[in-house]
Amino acid sequence: MSDKLPYSQFENRLAATEKELTELRSLYSAATQISENLSLEDTLKNVAVTIINTLRSNGCSVSRWHRDKNKIETLLDYNNAYPEEADRPGRTYDLTNYPATHRALTHGQTLLLKADDPLADEAETALMKEQDIFTYVVSSPIPLKILSYFKLC
Repeated sequence: MSDKLPYSQFENRLAATEKELTELRSLYSAATQISENLSLEDTLKNVAVTIINTLRSNGCSVSRWHRDKNKIETLLDYNNAYPEEADRPGRTYDLTNYPATHRALTHGQTLLLKADDPLADEAETALMKEQDIFTYVVSSPIPLKILSYFKLC
């Protein structure tokens, strides 16, 4: 019996390793940038830019989750494609209106929503359409909500 992997399994493992290496490089880059400058605004911008570059998205919003008030507050919205459309810091959203986002935060899950998904919550897709967002990814390193979005082009 041979210890060699079939070529397709080798390709799959190589692809997974390359993906992991890209993610590790992004994390290393973010950690290096954070350690160089400890101001909150610069740190949040560095995190947002790293996520944008890693996901090849148009923008990234970082929000604080106020669990006791069931709201999220925008800390930074960095939009490299449409800077004039960035959300202002301090804007709040009542999570009662956004149940999928609330579930993702509550359970510490990642959420992927598409504006044209017929099964998605109407309030969430309405907000996405209002802001010309086609796809967004919510990742919840509690107590922050990081939202990376892809604008309609």
